[in-house]
Amino acid sequence: MSITIRDIAKTAGVSPSTVSKVINDHPKIPASTKERIRQIMKDLNYYPNQIAKNFAQQSSYTLGVVLPIEKAYAFTNPHIYEILGGIEQVASDNGYLVTLIKSSSGLDFKKSLEQLIFQKRLDGLIINASLITQTLINKLNTLNYPFIVIGQPVDCTDVSWIDLDNLSSGEIAAKHLLDRGYKKIAFLGYNHILDSITSRRLLGYKKALLDNHLPIKEDYISLITHENRDVYSITHKLLALENPPDSLICSSSEFAFSAIKAIKETGLSIPNDIGIISFDRHPLSLYTDPVLSVVDLDVFEMGSLTAITLLNKIKNPATPIQYTHLTPTLMLSESTSRK
Repeated sequence: MSITIRDIAKTAGVSPSTVSKVINDHPKIPASTKERIRQIMKDLNYYPNQIAKNFAQQSSYTLGVVLPIEKAYAFTNPHIYEILGGIEQVASDNGYLVTLIKSSSGLDFKKSLEQLIFQKRLDGLIINASLITQTLINKLNTLNYPFIVIGQPVDCTDVSWIDLDNLSSGEIAAKHLLDRGYKKIAFLGYNHILDSITSRRLLGYKKALLDNHLPIKEDYISLITHENRDVYSITHKLLALENPPDSLICSSSEFAFSAIKAIKETGLSIPNDIGIISFDRHPLSLYTDPVLSVVDLDVFEMGSLTAITLLNKIKNPATPIQYTHLTPTLMLSESTSRK
């Protein structure tokens, strides 16, 4: 026979309503009484009905995370799992579950998201910046629904977001190469019109050059489209210029892997002939030859802080709009250790 609230109440010598209030952490119940009753519940292996508890509290104790997790995206962005890890850890520590919502551009996605919100199956949303729109923001704000954007959105100001400081990251990468004596620095990234992360890193790169009174050479800037992702061939073209670069900033470690292969085929030495630096500590970046220097961005912390901020918004709906940038860290290794 399963243990009930009445059994707990009888053992504790209190009313069933008192036990119910302890389960729901009612503020009027003394801490000593809560502790004693919770110990009895533990001793008798009693577990509250979470569904009934959630209904009573008008809470699902579930956070929704909307991310682009199509197969191609997942393979090109291994950090997505670190972000989710940070979110899940904070959620779990606070008694919440995490529901992962696959994004798409179709009406089915929008309809399913609205159902989750209106059916109160989610207490709040974490939405990837690439998926946020002003229409969605307006709808969520009208409903006074707690949400936060992970990544800095483009052209949206009335929304809280948390992102890595990509502008500083680009500046740090370029300044490091300059400090190591490299003067002709190339930049290799995604098309900055389509990719806001690359756009900000490119601005940081340009700022570092201008601050050091160096010209910005457009033929040193190669921006990759999703249709043309042949980083290997593009690196060969950079190295074949009449005045080729002596160093390369890659906007991802994935790009750096292909660039290293191309550089080695030309017979150039890394880092003595050409230096190379990337962003983020990709799991395989420790196994390249040479090992990559990176501007590291703690995406696990970004996930954790995003979840913390959302939980604060759930508990305090009047929390003002917040913009947060996380500081990057330069991690030196062999690929820029010029002699």
